[in-house]
Amino acid sequence: PGVGKPFVALALFFFSFTTILAYYYIAETNVAYIRRTLKMPDFTFLLKVGLMLATFYGTVKTANLAWGLGDVGVGLMAWLNIVGYS
Repeated sequence: PGVGKPFVALALFFFSFTTILAYYYIAETNVAYIRRTLKMPDFTFLLKVGLMLATFYGTVKTANLAWGLGDVGVGLMAWLNIVGYS
């Protein structure tokens, strides 16, 4: 009872932080691949802004909305991977 809540909070923080880092790395790698053919110089900047907005939005809204936003993000990552590997 005394250690459980702080431990879960710390574990959740590290899990979410590393997940955001991994998703950003994957997204930036895919954008770099797509940029070779489409020549969109500002797409990486838009990715950074979008990720920061999504992170902020997920922290201030309800859990259901944050999970929905996460599902959309995972779907976009899958789409980028399908396009990147095709």
